[in-house]
Amino acid sequence: MLDPTQERALYLPTGNIKRDIKKPPKLPVHIAADFIGTMYQYALKEITKEIKSDYLAMCQKEFVLSVPAVWSDKAKNATLQAAKYAGIFPVTLIKEPEAAALYTMYSLGFALKVGDAIVVCDAGGGTVDLISYKVAALTPKLQLKELIPGTGGMAGSLGLNQRFVEAVKSLVGDDQFHTLQKSKAF
Repeated sequence: MLDPTQERALYLPTGNIKRDIKKPPKLPVHIAADFIGTMYQYALKEITKEIKSDYLAMCQKEFVLSVPAVWSDKAKNATLQAAKYAGIFPVTLIKEPEAAALYTMYSLGFALKVGDAIVVCDAGGGTVDLISYKVAALTPKLQLKELIPGTGGMAGSLGLNQRFVEAVKSLVGDDQFHTLQKSKAF
């Protein structure tokens, strides 16, 4: 809901996005801020299990938030606003497929060379992004450059799950669906 103008895949549930945005008790940016703030507080709590809180309070902190590659500038700005409302700064935004590529390369120890090209398909819960990168540098840190602009859309697995639920409900009827929804199988 940070960018209701984002085109939705045809197979997603047919709900009215304008009506859905009016449902929450807060603006979407404030709901996102609550989520980001809660995640930050949880992270601090976990970190202070290993590091003294007085020391942690003195440390300079930087934040990186990942966003779908296909998000508009409006959605990216809303994400930055949510982070600001949550009290975290400075914030750097990174495209989700780029974050996935960097993590994968570092964690799996891929042997890359400058000039190598990679393609990343980031199939997530809300969006699917496809993007290609060229390795621009390895030192002092890995740098990737987009070969061509990424493509994708609001076609993640959450929408598929919602559509499946709609199909089952249509198949078995409201009464049977209500019983099925309470079952362990559901």
